[in-house]
Amino acid sequence: MSSINRYSHILTSIGLFLLITTTYLVLAIYYPVAYTWATYEDLYGEWTQVFLFLSILGGSIWLMLRGESRFRLFFTLLAAACFYTVMEEISWGQRLFGFDSPYFFEQYNIQSETNLHNFLTGPNGGTLKDVVEYALAVALTAYGLIYPLLLKFGRGIATQAQALGIPAPPLYLWPFFATAASLEIELFHFNEAEVAEILVGTGLLIMVLHYIIDHQHSAREKHGLDALQSRQLALATVTGFLLVVSLAVATTRLMYNDPLMRIRIDNRIDRGLLKFAHRFENSGAWDKAATLYLRVLESRPQDQNVLRQLTRSYQLAGNEEKFQAYNKVLLQQAEKRFAAQTDSVSVALSFSYSYKKSGDLEKSNRYALRALHIAARDAEKNPESADAAYWLGRTNDHLGKFAEGLLHYQRAHELDPKSLKFKRAMVNSKHRQASQIQSQ
Repeated sequence: MSSINRYSHILTSIGLFLLITTTYLVLAIYYPVAYTWATYEDLYGEWTQVFLFLSILGGSIWLMLRGESRFRLFFTLLAAACFYTVMEEISWGQRLFGFDSPYFFEQYNIQSETNLHNFLTGPNGGTLKDVVEYALAVALTAYGLIYPLLLKFGRGIATQAQALGIPAPPLYLWPFFATAASLEIELFHFNEAEVAEILVGTGLLIMVLHYIIDHQHSAREKHGLDALQSRQLALATVTGFLLVVSLAVATTRLMYNDPLMRIRIDNRIDRGLLKFAHRFENSGAWDKAATLYLRVLESRPQDQNVLRQLTRSYQLAGNEEKFQAYNKVLLQQAEKRFAAQTDSVSVALSFSYSYKKSGDLEKSNRYALRALHIAARDAEKNPESADAAYWLGRTNDHLGKFAEGLLHYQRAHELDPKSLKFKRAMVNSKHRQASQIQSQ
């Protein structure tokens, strides 16, 4: 029993690591809305990072003032780094207090925010972003895994580094740093770098608590914490993490209750859901993609692109009923949008194709005849126009009048023999006629 008590802090850290990684994995696979809330700006995940690094800042100040003398410079630098990290996360108070970015930041900051790191990198990929990510991954692996391993086996370089005042993370924290290193590279593009920051923050917080509790006891065992210290560290870890998460939840809800912030947060969530929908499309999970598009459409009812993607998702998912319903809405909105362009052959033909696809043959024929009327009028007004002849051919083809269509394609090719488009249309028309004759 005493042996278990002595290692309770290690079991607690392992349990916390598994809780964090499993939660994010489950959310990423099955609950994309919750995952978005847990990773995007001004939401639960980011505020968890803020309060984690604030806690590390507080612990580092304690160790800077009262800890072992040889490590005080390190913890002074760690406190400064945490202060910088916290302020950068909240854009130096910009999103909290809602002030506008100064002109210099507006012009040169990649996200037009009042912070420094976005002068160099932003949300989109690039060479510099890749370099920074790999550098962080190497640093986390070196400090969180390799350094404590070398120290455990008494390697000279590690013992020299510790003698120079660089405290090593306890070896049992290696899963936090190693996993964070792999997530920093963002191989899956699931915003997993935010999960990496939570793992790093948690690992550093436990490390700081470890050194505080270890320093408070003069009777320190040679090979680690004693049973009392272990229980104290386990309790401090659980209490600290619960407090951090509680503050993150409370802050997120407080910000979401502000009308202006709610609009910004909802927009961020929509962007996150659209990214997940694209991922589901790429994997052929059309039902899941449709669910997310529908959720976004509820907040953006006039967004033609979202409505179009939703309609397409239902079609590819084989949900004919919902496809027809949303395709009808899409066509109605498109008619209003292109009302001023109904004198265009291409627009009229597009509506004819769309209504035919949706099963509304009456409207399809109406637009097809309108396209024919406009095309014939244009060809009559511009007898030397290859484009006018081509569109008259396209319209006749759409109406099944392949012979008439071929005549107009040939006319377009005669007027502009260098155009591959007109030549291709003529050749394809000949093939259609040949196929029609063979079928008869």
